[in-house]
Amino acid sequence: MAGAGLVPRPRSVGHSGRLSTPRAPWLCASALCVTSALCVASCAPGADAPALPSGTLFDDRIELSTGAFEVGTGDVFECFYTPLVLDRDLLVTYGTGTQAEGGHHITVYYTTNVRDPEHHPCQESEMATWRQLTAAESSASTEPLHVDGLALRVPAGAQIVLQSHYINVSGPRIVEDRAEVYIPRPEDVREMGGSFVVDDEGLDIPAHSRVRRTYVCTVGTDLQVAMLLGHMHEWGANFRLERLDGAGGAETLYEHAWEALYASHPPTNAYGLDTPLLLPAGTQLRQTCEWNNNEDYPLAFPREMCITYMITFPSAAGDMVFCDPVSSTDETL
Repeated sequence: MAGAGLVPRPRSVGHSGRLSTPRAPWLCASALCVTSALCVASCAPGADAPALPSGTLFDDRIELSTGAFEVGTGDVFECFYTPLVLDRDLLVTYGTGTQAEGGHHITVYYTTNVRDPEHHPCQESEMATWRQLTAAESSASTEPLHVDGLALRVPAGAQIVLQSHYINVSGPRIVEDRAEVYIPRPEDVREMGGSFVVDDEGLDIPAHSRVRRTYVCTVGTDLQVAMLLGHMHEWGANFRLERLDGAGGAETLYEHAWEALYASHPPTNAYGLDTPLLLPAGTQLRQTCEWNNNEDYPLAFPREMCITYMITFPSAAGDMVFCDPVSSTDETL
């Protein structure tokens, strides 16, 4: 990996932010539990010291931990600033991760607004400055969420950050999430990638109702799509994405009768780099989501969602681009 400009041995960045000789990955002398998926003990020095996020850069991967933190009851979106700030550009491909029961996702981002290591409930204003690297795949994933031969560039000076989402109904408890992000060999990278998102946040699903919502948007730039997937939560009933032809016709690109498992392990359309889906600028997309809300309360974003996520190329900057909204309609079924 000399060509990637990385040191030939792992570097560990502790809570001080200084480089130090690493211990074994995620090994903690004070660990109270050890399993293949989860350890909730703090590795911070001192029994009473707060657990802080950590990050270790190796030649072929980045290892990340949230540190032990409390998950309250309900929807929890927690944001973590690790001490890992890159001193050079870095290419990454995809990630894997583990969460405790109730974990919905752990997503790895970077930001150039560097902060001291800490964590807090996520704020929309701060996340607007984050750039997504990968949604961590787990051993339960039925389909890969990455594209062979495609990498994302992380600029020098970027701080690696995490978002952890839990849907917790069992009361407050202590958890610790972990993720690994993989660094490719230069010869394995064919294209640089970015992302494109159809993001409908206007949903409002009354209690004890079945609702269909249709959202139309316009693609603002020529796209080559290597992969796409839909995203809803456990009340989803059906997801459909169509390409409109401008003459009243529509081509279905993606449709699935939704299952609860798909919230964290969705079906994907994998086109690859050799036969990408082409979406020229000006293409209109129609995204239709149906939900069955059997709860005693209404559902809105982000408790429920209706999102199409696409991995696109080429994109030297790794930007996330959003589809331009045109219209939306709601129908009670």
